[in-house]
Amino acid sequence: MNIRACLIPIILCIISMILIGCTTSQPSRFYLLNALEDSQKQGIQPCQKDAIIGIGINPVNLPRYLDRPQIMTRINDNELKLSELDLWAEPLRDNVTSVIAQNLCALKCADIEVFPWTGSKQINYRLSATVIRLDGTPGGQAYLDVRWTILDEQAKKAVLTKESRFTEPIGSQDYLALVSAYSRLLASFSRELLDSFKSISQDKSHK
Repeated sequence: MNIRACLIPIILCIISMILIGCTTSQPSRFYLLNALEDSQKQGIQPCQKDAIIGIGINPVNLPRYLDRPQIMTRINDNELKLSELDLWAEPLRDNVTSVIAQNLCALKCADIEVFPWTGSKQINYRLSATVIRLDGTPGGQAYLDVRWTILDEQAKKAVLTKESRFTEPIGSQDYLALVSAYSRLLASFSRELLDSFKSISQDKSHK
C-alpha cells in the first residue's frame, strides 16, 4: 500500500470531523436592554403641568472593556470573561442611551431629545453620563456605577453633578438574567434622574 492510499482515509476522517464540528456548533445569541415597563412606571409622578421642560441627552460614555459586541461578565475583582456567543444586538452605548431616553419619557411634561437633536424643540437641560462600571457575575450581583451631570443650557453651567451606584441580584446563571438585571439597574438610575429633573425644574420655577 503506497503512502497516498494511506493518507486518503486520514484526510477523509479529518474532513468528516470538521463537518461534524460545524454542524454541532452553537449559534450566537443576541440581547437588548429594555426600558421601564408600564407597570414599573406606576407611582412616577409627572412634573408640574405648566412647566414643560426640554431635556437633551448626550450619548452615554462607556469604559473600553464594555465597548464591544461581546457581553462581558466579571469573574472576580481583577478578572473578566468575554462571551463569544452571547452578544449585544446593537452597540451597547446606543442601547444604554436609548433606554435612558425612553425611561425619561415617563416624565410626562418633558420633551426628550437624543443628541444630535434636530433643533425643533427647545433644550432646557442637558444630561451627560459616564458609566464607570456595568458588569456582574451570573448567579450573583450586577453593578452600575455612573457619574452624571445636568447642565442648564441657558445658563451654560452645571446645576447638578453626582456619582450614583446601584446593585441588582441576577438570580440564575444565564445571560438573559444578567441582561434583565442590567435593565433594572438602568431603571433605578432613570428614576433618580426623573426626581432630579423634577426638583431642578420646580426650584427654577419658584425663583
